Amino acid sequence: MWLLVFLFLLAGCRQDPASPGTVDRFDLEIEIAPDGSARVRETFAVRSAGSFGHRIAGGRTDGFEEVSASIDGQAGTSLTSGDNLSILWRLPSDAAATRILEARYRVLGVVEIEGMRGTFRWPILPAGRAYDVGAATVSVKLPQGTRLLQEPAVESPGWHWTTTLTWLAALKPNVARAEPATLSVEFALDAVPMLEPRWQTRALLGQQLTPSFIAAALFILVTAAGILYAIRLQYFRKSPDAEIVPRPDVARSLRMAGLVVIVLGLASAALAYAILRPLGPWTQAVPASLILAGLWFAAAGRWYSRSGPQ
Repeated sequence: MWLLVFLFLLAGCRQDPASPGTVDRFDLEIEIAPDGSARVRETFAVRSAGSFGHRIAGGRTDGFEEVSASIDGQAGTSLTSGDNLSILWRLPSDAAATRILEARYRVLGVVEIEGMRGTFRWPILPAGRAYDVGAATVSVKLPQGTRLLQEPAVESPGWHWTTTLTWLAALKPNVARAEPATLSVEFALDAVPMLEPRWQTRALLGQQLTPSFIAAALFILVTAAGILYAIRLQYFRKSPDAEIVPRPDVARSLRMAGLVVIVLGLASAALAYAILRPLGPWTQAVPASLILAGLWFAAAGRWYSRSGPQ
């Protein structure tokens, strides 16, 4: 009984350190540069106490630069960057007051290039957010020398667009927290020689190398299976006039080989993650095959050390 009371009081007193509060308005301004980068300004009108977190996914970018954030024009935030950009505004304790939270940054390699067509995709609001938005506005400025090919697309309906040759603007009231909001803009690169971003080049290279990764992994597994079969034939083949004699030295060597191969697989997995991660998940095929082959060796050694094949 006292435990239930304690848990009830604990749940009532707990406060989320990044409580979303109420977002009355969100404004997003994007200016795409001729080099494929973009300058972004995001503004939240928030009523919240404690803190307010915001995360920008950078999977289709070459990184973030010149990042700054403020509360009512004053510093009071923590920033982390890398593949993604995370911003945490530390707010005063007065939850009734409306605070203006602003983030500015430059994002590199944000335009996907396909021939003479450029595609800009950007999350207007982060997926999986814990807050609704009273009203949201978006404005996008295209580079000089480009032209809009079709009306911008957003995953969810209800966005009212106004477009010119180089300017796009949209407004939507009442954006629910579960509502996806990813913007897609296609424009012609008639007079702007944009270069393909690094992430796109790596993604294409990863697709081209995927069959090689799979083939190498299968080769390792087939080789490991062949080694085990050869050991069975040489040391544990059962003849009509003799019983199988356990070979503890061979079993011990198999277990040791399995341990070495597993360690090699784990080391190669870490190396592939550090160096080849932009090429996609199939870079882990070879490390995974090494780990699996090591487990085979270790299991065979354990089995042979007990009774040998039957």
